[in-house]
Amino acid sequence: MLYALPATPPIALIGPDDIAWWTALGEAPAGRSALVIGDPADPAAALVIAAVPPELGAYLPVLHAALRRTVQDGSQSTAAAPPPLPPTPETTQRTTASTAEPATTLVTLPHTGIRVPDATLRVTTYQELPTPDGVAYTATVHWGRTPVGTIHNEGRGGATSYRPTAGSALDRSGLAELIVASRGADGQPLSEEDLLEALVTEYEHAEHVAQAMRAGRSAVQLRAPLGVGLNEVYCTAERRIVAKVTTPAQRATLTAQLQRLAVPDGAWWQLWTGQAWDNLTIASQPDPDRPEPR
Repeated sequence: MLYALPATPPIALIGPDDIAWWTALGEAPAGRSALVIGDPADPAAALVIAAVPPELGAYLPVLHAALRRTVQDGSQSTAAAPPPLPPTPETTQRTTASTAEPATTLVTLPHTGIRVPDATLRVTTYQELPTPDGVAYTATVHWGRTPVGTIHNEGRGGATSYRPTAGSALDRSGLAELIVASRGADGQPLSEEDLLEALVTEYEHAEHVAQAMRAGRSAVQLRAPLGVGLNEVYCTAERRIVAKVTTPAQRATLTAQLQRLAVPDGAWWQLWTGQAWDNLTIASQPDPDRPEPR
């Protein structure tokens, strides 16, 4: 449909719990939220984008970047471009450093915080197999709707690797370019293994959140140090689905329940708010009365 953009476009986000609205749309929410451009009181006449929040969060920045590029290209074809500004010392220093920010517009992935050029590159299936040495896994990678390769880890302490499919749009050289363009949550460059494991982690978190939403509940996770001597490296040690949290009172009740659970030193619980993981508790401290392990 044609939607004429007004000076201040009416945009609303409808949650899956608004059953009356979804009924008026003629759809079942199925755990999805709806981004409505138009009058939410008349959903049949509005533009509606429906997806679970992690998918909306990944899709919208890509849409925004594509729209901005298209608008900028159209503007440049009808008007002379302004002369470039002279580089400032700060700009010069940033672009000459080894950790320089890439020129490509980056999208922040919601669960790991890493920034990539295209959020449509994602893991779509994941299979794991326990082995005597650890857990081996294989994950399928899609770029948009097209499968481009698989991620593998043999579960023996070795590196995580990527295997492109025959004729893949993301071959080894394409992956190398993607790695150079991407950044970690701290703004630093990523290694190949960092990027591959982050894509797997994004999938695992998104599945956890989607499962909670389908049940009309909330998702929580326990963050903990990866191991002895790795206190600055954290992993998700446990995932749980809990009663739906929509009010401060419900949040306080959940926090009190989680605080009574025994957790590893340095661990803390987080709640998925629909947009990000929010801390519910603070990192646990060692118990001075607890005997040392033998």
